[in-house]
Amino acid sequence: LDMLGLCEEAFGSGPGQLLQKTGAWERFCNLFDFHESQWGIPRAAAREALSQVMLRHKADDVLDLPPKTYERLDVALSDEMLTQCDELLKWAGGDETRLQVLIEDIVAGRAGEQKKHFMTLRKDLATAKVAALVNALKEVKSEEVSAVFSAMRIPVEIMRDQCGWGAIIGNMDADERYETVRKFQDGEYPGIAYTLAGAEGITLTRATRLFRVALDWSPGRNKQADDRIRRIGQTKPVTIVDLVGNHIVDEVIQNILLRKQRLLDASGLA
Repeated sequence: LDMLGLCEEAFGSGPGQLLQKTGAWERFCNLFDFHESQWGIPRAAAREALSQVMLRHKADDVLDLPPKTYERLDVALSDEMLTQCDELLKWAGGDETRLQVLIEDIVAGRAGEQKKHFMTLRKDLATAKVAALVNALKEVKSEEVSAVFSAMRIPVEIMRDQCGWGAIIGNMDADERYETVRKFQDGEYPGIAYTLAGAEGITLTRATRLFRVALDWSPGRNKQADDRIRRIGQTKPVTIVDLVGNHIVDEVIQNILLRKQRLLDASGLA
């Protein structure tokens, strides 16, 4: 609930009186390492407690999938883009901790004044990374096929229009989406780029390397994006590459999202 910004809606001004009186809230906070208004990494007992009431299994527990590794590609941003990032940093008084709180408040809808600037910044950051992406693709081994995921559609459209890649975006009809996937899997496209909207459930196992230009704010949706190339039918190891701009704003965004992913993984719900 906290990650989704729904804590106040669920509990009012804080944890419900019933939870406090029964001690359930204290036990929950202890299991999930909550202190000083921050959630940490869930303790080992948290997964065991959840397993008593959930029947869901992780794909890695039941499928014989090849290994997955993560890499990071640092991107040098333009002076104009750095200035744009500086504007958001100023709202946080130049402090990294306050910046993290500000970004989480914006996403949770608690800081409407800065939301428009932040959403524009996210789109512009994604677009600004495309040049570094194209350069990185030139270094990929010839026998390795790449895919690109972006929560923002502009990088996907650029890869389609300027690089001749297949592209999957949310406004495609089912027949067009099917044909795009078929052409990619059959080797008619050199690569494929996609937003998660429209790409859920599809198989892109010809690719073994995924470049993530702009992550979604939901760790579950990012994992769904990864799973397009690492699913039944994939026989080769998979590499996931995150593109991160050289400014503290993009660093903080990346750290928040990776922390959410660790929380999800540790809970056993991924």
